[in-house]
Amino acid sequence: MTSGHLHRAAGLLAVLLAACGGGGSSPDADSGASDAAADSSASDASTAARIEIGTGTESFRALGPGSMVELVHGPQGGYHVQVAFRLWGIDPEGLLIEAHAYDPTSGVELTIPVERVLTARRVSPEGDHLLRLGDRLVFTTDDPTTIYDRTTGVGTDLRITATFTPASGDPVMGETTTTVVDTM
Repeated sequence: MTSGHLHRAAGLLAVLLAACGGGGSSPDADSGASDAAADSSASDASTAARIEIGTGTESFRALGPGSMVELVHGPQGGYHVQVAFRLWGIDPEGLLIEAHAYDPTSGVELTIPVERVLTARRVSPEGDHLLRLGDRLVFTTDDPTTIYDRTTGVGTDLRITATFTPASGDPVMGETTTTVVDTM
């Protein structure tokens, strides 16, 4: 190489180092610090695997103590409540959802459980989380030949539990309480 080529190569190397953040007193120390900062921000609480239980078919409304969920008269004569979920840090592909509703005092299960296996197409991205809308917890009776009585459900407190089991990884669980109302 000629000295002209060497000067151009050295100049190009200086430009590349400057563009990459080089040029500090200790390039290894600088890059290690920024890698550590990037790693800590990537594993903050917003990406930890968790779920939130709510209701909704078109948008999400969180449920919790003091909240109310609408009793819906279904097309086949039964009654149900709509449940929805927000998911953080969970891969939806092959995800098993299990949701139940219980009487919080007696522990008796009041609904037919929701059991679904999802694909990525069955959730919607929304900001920093995924959204799953429109699952139904259908009220049931001890006698399969009768339909659940609407007046029994109104005013009932529900303890709703959900377990999300990814195709690989640990299950993520959530629980909330709410009160059934019939405003429509």
